[in-house]
Amino acid sequence: MNKFLIAAALIGTFCFFRLKEVPLKIEETPQKNYQTYCASCHGEKVEMFVDRNWKYGNKKENLVASISNGYAEKGMPTWKEILKPTEIEAISEMILNGIEEGKKFRFTDKPTSNVFAQEGFSLKLDTVASGLSNPWGM
Repeated sequence: MNKFLIAAALIGTFCFFRLKEVPLKIEETPQKNYQTYCASCHGEKVEMFVDRNWKYGNKKENLVASISNGYAEKGMPTWKEILKPTEIEAISEMILNGIEEGKKFRFTDKPTSNVFAQEGFSLKLDTVASGLSNPWGM
């Protein structure tokens, strides 16, 4: 009987400390998950990331598949082992909302002149240099 009690106590103690070591993953907000897992490659602001041509589709099911399964040949890791399905769905929704928000920054009319006039001032844009490999290093 004593051996049984000792064995039960040891198993109970082992299980207690073992369970204590396993952290429970708390579901995060889509913004937090985007910053943690996506922003390092796709940019800090989802609004900037969404203004692009989508290689694998920009519908919710395409986004869920891309986030879940990744594209290893393109450097996109799979996240289904890290993120819960609900978190992946939430990130997809956030990206879709960003696509809609980004549409207001698309301009259909292109400038016809290099002079831009506003009330009280006008601005003329000219090319200062061309053919540079690093134009921001002037």
